[in-house]
Amino acid sequence: YYAARDAIYDAADDAARDAAFNAAWDAADNSAKVAAYDAVRALIAWDDCGALLDENPEDVKIMGLLGNQAAVLLYPACFVLNKSKELENNVSFD
Repeated sequence: YYAARDAIYDAADDAARDAAFNAAWDAADNSAKVAAYDAVRALIAWDDCGALLDENPEDVKIMGLLGNQAAVLLYPACFVLNKSKELENNVSFD
């Protein structure tokens, strides 16, 4: 009786541990992959934003009208940055 009970208990315990370990491993592996992909996407978006902010506001506006969502969102910032650059270039300390 005891040997059979211990064998069943050990088998069930091993199966439960294996299932828990595999579930935890899969979750951690998936989380790591998602984090890595999100980091790459953020770097790509950051690079695109930097390029858009350096563009002429009218060009960004056209890109937005053509469907570029980043251009739509960054147009106001691009416009303001362009105006501030113009103001900085026109300042003289005479």
